[in-house]
Amino acid sequence: MIGGLDLGGSTIDARAFDNNGLEIARQCVATPTSHYDELVDALEFQVRWLEGIGPLSAIGLGSPGLIHPVSGLMLTANLPATGRCLGADLSQRVGRDIPVINDARAALYAEVMAGVAQGVNNVVGLVIGTGIGGAQFIEGRPLPDLNGQHAEFGHVPLPAAAAQRHGLPVTACGCGLAGCFETYVSGPGVSQLALTLTGAEVSPEKVFVETGHHRVRAVWLDLMAELVGVIMRTSDPSMVVLSGGLGMLSGLPEELAVGVESKRLPHTVSPRIMQARHGGACGALGAAFHAADVMRAGSQT
Repeated sequence: MIGGLDLGGSTIDARAFDNNGLEIARQCVATPTSHYDELVDALEFQVRWLEGIGPLSAIGLGSPGLIHPVSGLMLTANLPATGRCLGADLSQRVGRDIPVINDARAALYAEVMAGVAQGVNNVVGLVIGTGIGGAQFIEGRPLPDLNGQHAEFGHVPLPAAAAQRHGLPVTACGCGLAGCFETYVSGPGVSQLALTLTGAEVSPEKVFVETGHHRVRAVWLDLMAELVGVIMRTSDPSMVVLSGGLGMLSGLPEELAVGVESKRLPHTVSPRIMQARHGGACGALGAAFHAADVMRAGSQT
């Protein structure tokens, strides 16, 4: 068996799988967002729960933010882990190696290994939830990078023309920059869009479920199309895989594909837009697959 932790801005999802990726058990707890020690405590709680299920050959952690490929230091916009080595601290706490991978890379890892992106040569993943995560795999593997920030599309600034078109303010982002896509199209960004456009304070869930929020949904969809347009011009993938709470909205790939047509350059084609086959499990599953690969590689050296 293998286990995976999907650390999000709202919840920590722990899942156990057999070696083929079939889910055996799942437990979800709230994510502490105020103090680092409380965050490590909650992660340890989830690891102990996984270990109680049975012997696991590997347990991995998918976490939002930048994870430096050498030092392991993190930069996170929505969690109290910036400047910390979360993977090393958690591993020391639980007495076993817990390999850490960016959560968007984990989600795409699952889809490349056993999902809609199997066999796709150039694929980008977008996790649309509390934040916006991005990943890109070429020939089945993430690209090597200097700082762990490759494909951080959520922290690319929204094009000025799009902000002007909808009368949107430039908002400070938790990453330290301003005007990032994350501040407009993530879950909290949807609520901020609603407040800016209508003056109403509503949750993102209500925006997409209740009637009366058509304008907010239309603007959000246009900004999502802008984001895919940026991805097309910088990474040129043949497929974009959506996951996360908002990424799994019913009908989103079809609606987004229509919007993207106006964002592409002349004489180019748009990538296929798909939703993750593993849905909400893809983050934990990808973290588990990644950990199994790391442990396997370690045993061969």
